[in-house]
Amino acid sequence: MEFWKDVNVHIENLVPGVILGWLFYNHTATPVGPPPASQPELSSESLSAFAFLCGCYGLGVISAVVSRFILDGLSERGPRQFMLFLLSHRTRKNLQDDFVRVPGFDDDVKRSTKSWLMFRCRWLAEWNAIYRAALRSVSGDKSKAEIYRRRAQGRLVRNLVAPLVVASALYPPGNLSGTSAAILAGCLGVLLYAYAELNNFAEAVDISEQQALGERQETTRAGNPNAD
Repeated sequence: MEFWKDVNVHIENLVPGVILGWLFYNHTATPVGPPPASQPELSSESLSAFAFLCGCYGLGVISAVVSRFILDGLSERGPRQFMLFLLSHRTRKNLQDDFVRVPGFDDDVKRSTKSWLMFRCRWLAEWNAIYRAALRSVSGDKSKAEIYRRRAQGRLVRNLVAPLVVASALYPPGNLSGTSAAILAGCLGVLLYAYAELNNFAEAVDISEQQALGERQETTRAGNPNAD
């Protein structure tokens, strides 16, 4: 029993794995005629179902690693920044002034600006640094738990992009070819993931502002005990 306490089964890995497993099975399965007269025992069916779930979970883990490698790299090189720029309702300069004091902000900007992977673009580097600083600035167990929950939702969205692409390739809608449908699904997945990151960012900014306001009020009360 001690072994199972140390096993972490993440729903964001299991769900995409089950979908991918069903897609591959449904696409490759061939009709074999009527079932045999003798049905397998219940224990055999349970073992087969358990093996299928384990295989799907492993497939989901691989899918999560590939999705993280591809989607995180794509998102932080454009889609995330444009989502923040267009929909955050705050200017880059204003946000930078709010989070420049967060430890690691300047180093993050300098490192990203010098990286050819970020096209040596300071605009991209500063938006990425603002995003990371906003998440790091949240304090308090309850607030951090809320951010963690939202990031888990974002990871689930990211991990579901692979099943979306595979399903589009295997069963393209309308007159689209499988390749075209997969490319369109991939582009849609990147945008959805960038929007999920925007939600993470917006929640972190709101929490940080509330915490900063509370700290200022506490400072004011401490400086003027008769304010109340």
